[in-house]
Amino acid sequence: DDKTALVVKSETGIGAKDPLVEEAGKTRIDSIELIKKETTVETAANKTPIKKNASNWQYGIVLGAGISNTKTGLSNNDVVLSSPIGSGIPPDSSFLSTGYAGQHPDAGLAFNGGIYLQKEINSRWKFYTGLNYLYQSNSLKVGSKVDSVANFNFNNSILSADSYYGTAGSTQYKNKFHFIELPVLFQWKLSGKSPFYVEAGPSFGYLISSNALVKANQSGAYFTDADIFNKLLININAGAGMQLAQKTKFPFSIGYQFKYGVGSVIKTDYDKQHVWSSQLFLKIPLKN
Repeated sequence: DDKTALVVKSETGIGAKDPLVEEAGKTRIDSIELIKKETTVETAANKTPIKKNASNWQYGIVLGAGISNTKTGLSNNDVVLSSPIGSGIPPDSSFLSTGYAGQHPDAGLAFNGGIYLQKEINSRWKFYTGLNYLYQSNSLKVGSKVDSVANFNFNNSILSADSYYGTAGSTQYKNKFHFIELPVLFQWKLSGKSPFYVEAGPSFGYLISSNALVKANQSGAYFTDADIFNKLLININAGAGMQLAQKTKFPFSIGYQFKYGVGSVIKTDYDKQHVWSSQLFLKIPLKN
């Protein structure tokens, strides 16, 4: 019995170390490693580098502040608020200066704020748009305010005002213009790595509201009415900027922009006023 048990144990031990079993195990391990290596090589070969923001818009906040005023045209300096076709005699016109030639309004505050979107076309060109609130203003000296109804005739169109202002006086009246604006600009960098760029293009504005005055020249009265304004306007924009701290957590751009209204904000039947502004701006990207 002891000899039989010894033989069984020995055969069992020899079976555990059977070369065929060991060879099968090695083949399985080698197959697993080979599949793993082939999968790794294939994955690395098929992996395509993705360019950062290759197809995404960049967006951020834009703020601007400066001065604005109105002109009768970009290339001239004629007086505004001097319509020769407006007439009408208010009830109390003793203080009015008949035939008054008009005046140059003083520049006022301009500012804007909104969001911008831009997309890189190539290393030197970018397309720029967004949505802004734009405030522009100027001021002029008028006479005393008269809270009385008066009718004014412009090209056989009669406007009725609940109040009006006289011509001669020292009362400072502020004309205010409130716009929503959509810019469509192109930016061009001086070189691929340069932080400096120039930009130009049109912007499309919608006049939300205004209290700007026009003048009935024969009576000399200043007044305002909702019907005297053009609501849709086109501006021409030109400026330059500089990108700063672009490799930090807080990149930003600063620059200058000049804006000129191609069309008159006042209907030409009543007056001719092109609004312009000169502003410094700050752009803060939220996704760069």
